[in-house]
Amino acid sequence: MAVCSRKQFVILAVAAAMVAVFFGGLYLPMARKLASIRREQRQYNVEAAQLSADTSHLPVLSDQLVAMKARVGDFSSRIPKGRQLGEFLQSVANIMNELDLRSQLVQPGQAVKSKKIRCIPVDIKCEGTMSQVFRLLMSLEDIDRTIRFDNVELTTDRTFNGVVNLHTRVYIYYKDDSEAEI
Repeated sequence: MAVCSRKQFVILAVAAAMVAVFFGGLYLPMARKLASIRREQRQYNVEAAQLSADTSHLPVLSDQLVAMKARVGDFSSRIPKGRQLGEFLQSVANIMNELDLRSQLVQPGQAVKSKKIRCIPVDIKCEGTMSQVFRLLMSLEDIDRTIRFDNVELTTDRTFNGVVNLHTRVYIYYKDDSEAEI
């Protein structure tokens, strides 16, 4: 019986060794790999859900883009190549003369350079009725060129005779001749 139990012991030891090799060499690495794959799958599912949620916003964003393009128009076409300062100053002078504004002064400043576009500050001073000054400002906005009003200062004298003095600084933009389209 001692031999039989010894054989049984050997069989049990070999079986235990096979089970240990199976678990240590095959099952545990496979279980770790399976856990890693499941983590990746959960991560991909989360990313897919985020993308799905993001795609639901696309129609709204598309509508906003169309609306903004309509509001802005062709921005690049409103920024001329080259300074074209004389043309702008002549346009302002013509508008001021048409509106019969007095004490006209249109004085450009030094150009300010940036990477892609440049701008020139222009001081505009005149006097007239409030209606004339308002029409001047509206006409300046309608000029086919991008302008930015930096400040608008309206003053009256102490006589209150209906005359308004305007002092405004506008910036006109242009692209250097050597630069590409914006």
